[in-house]
Amino acid sequence: MPLVVALMAVAVACAVAIATGSGAISARARTQGAADLAALAGAVGERLHPGTGCTRAREAAGLNGVELANCLASSDGDITVVLRDGSVLGPVVASARAGPSFSR
Repeated sequence: MPLVVALMAVAVACAVAIATGSGAISARARTQGAADLAALAGAVGERLHPGTGCTRAREAAGLNGVELANCLASSDGDITVVLRDGSVLGPVVASARAGPSFSR
């Protein structure tokens, strides 16, 4: 009987570790996806209405439930964003860059 209890404890510990790890991976992927979308929204906003790229990026980040920590709009239309999201395991940070596709 003690062997069965020990094996059950090991199985539960493994299940908890797997669930925690997959939650962290999921949070990272969700935050990175939101960063990609925010950068694209910012680049389109900057292209259509110069000076509005970071505002558009902030709106897109908020719609995805994450916080825009930093945004930089360059003179050639590139937008670089850094997003931050909280998770049970701590903060998750992701960055992305988007802009026009032409040779420099």
